[in-house]
Amino acid sequence: MYTRIHHPTDVPPQDLDRYLRLGWYRIGQAMVTCRFVWARDGVLRDAVWTRTDLDAYRQRRSHRRLHKRNGATFTVTDQPLVLDQEHEEVYRRYLTVAQGHRPTTLEGALHGGAPLDRFRTRELALRDQYGRLAGFCAFDLGRESLQSLMGVYDPAYRRHGLGFWTLLLEVEHARRLGLRYHYAGYVLPGDVSMDYKLRVGAMEFLDPDTGTWRPWEAFEQVHLPTDRLEGSLQDVCDSLRARGIAADLADYRFHEVGAWNPQLGRTLAHPRVVVVDPDEARGWDLLVARDLDRRCYELIVALRAEGRTPTEPVERVQLWVVAERIGTFETAERVASMAAARI
Repeated sequence: MYTRIHHPTDVPPQDLDRYLRLGWYRIGQAMVTCRFVWARDGVLRDAVWTRTDLDAYRQRRSHRRLHKRNGATFTVTDQPLVLDQEHEEVYRRYLTVAQGHRPTTLEGALHGGAPLDRFRTRELALRDQYGRLAGFCAFDLGRESLQSLMGVYDPAYRRHGLGFWTLLLEVEHARRLGLRYHYAGYVLPGDVSMDYKLRVGAMEFLDPDTGTWRPWEAFEQVHLPTDRLEGSLQDVCDSLRARGIAADLADYRFHEVGAWNPQLGRTLAHPRVVVVDPDEARGWDLLVARDLDRRCYELIVALRAEGRTPTEPVERVQLWVVAERIGTFETAERVASMAAARI
């Protein structure tokens, strides 16, 4: 529901523009969109999709200084992405300083084990004065858009700020090509790890309420989906407790596994739910979920099962498998009444 994945056989430039405009992004050989992300700090965060309006973009003084300083040290070459040992080695060294969970190889990050390359990926390769590959950034081109995929650098050159510089190089490259937008993926409000994207400037965000792109300056006016989700589920808890029924808010960190693995397609697709009358002795739970898109509640019977996920490939974790969807309800009072009748 909140995470959707497409596996297109081909992504021509006009299709890439459409995906990006709707808040999708490339991961491996798939196009993905999501509403929520479990951040590294264990907090459920909103995935707020961003892009730079290249017509409005202007270099800041700090940008010009970085271009001048690094331009005297490195040569930059635009070319189709090269998947060779030299690039893999730089990527391997980059993983020693990179944050978050990442594939162990560059080929795995961009192809994800798929037999075909559905994208037309290019790179800006950075070489030092001795011709050594210091870093590179990979990106895909649409008719009016550049989709940034990754900026990779050898930690030996860390003091040069190559991670942010490659982002600025992509922006300038897109402007030279006459493109309109540079897409760098999402930011996570409350988690500063991706806020470097906002330093580019001329930023827009995809409003989660209206589905329209707005200037970043309007972001403070947005009622975030995490806040709406929390408030809606708390209303259900309050209504159940008023009936004398125990109710707990529960986090579910594996809400995306069904989207990534069709064999787990029946697992719960909600990151946070209400557990009605919790009882560890049972092998099942009665859950209330909130569908923010349809603006309704869903009453679900879910079985507890152990399984493995892409993020937990070794340890077995507890999953919720949907056994019955009892129905959808418009109000917290109504879904609480139906849940009380099932206990």
